[in-house]
Amino acid sequence: MSARIRPIHIYIIILISIFLISGVFLLFTEQKKFLDRINIDGNEYLFNTNLYEVANIPSDNNEKIKNILDKNNKICISFDNSSEFDNAIFAVASFNLVYKLTRYYYTKGVEKTFEVCNQKPLIEFRGPNTGAKENSVRLENEKIIIQGMNKKEVEMATDKLILIVFDVRLS
Repeated sequence: MSARIRPIHIYIIILISIFLISGVFLLFTEQKKFLDRINIDGNEYLFNTNLYEVANIPSDNNEKIKNILDKNNKICISFDNSSEFDNAIFAVASFNLVYKLTRYYYTKGVEKTFEVCNQKPLIEFRGPNTGAKENSVRLENEKIIIQGMNKKEVEMATDKLILIVFDVRLS
């Protein structure tokens, strides 16, 4: 008595083969890296952005930016108060910035004061309606400019400044 292969068996074999090939393909394709938390000196910091994307935000004079923030105990935060939309973005971004940097410096035994004022050193926020020209962290004299063309870009530029202060480099 010979075994006969039925058409249903062929379909099952084809389906299993397709699933196996798809699984191998998905296993070996590069998955997008995602990182939203880092640990500095035993303290975990949680971010709302993907830090691998944040690492690609343009910035200049990173060492000087870090030195300015490290050496000054009072740091001013400034923004153009002409746009309610931008103000809402800046409120969230500046809260995250102040919270993380205050915590970071406190663990180093340094007390920092952040105030809304226009004295240097100064962190100035620029948004889509208040003069942002790009998504970046820039330094002009002792003024650190955080700018983005939308909410996500402002958040990412703010997180970039935090990574600069933390001296974290991702690739």
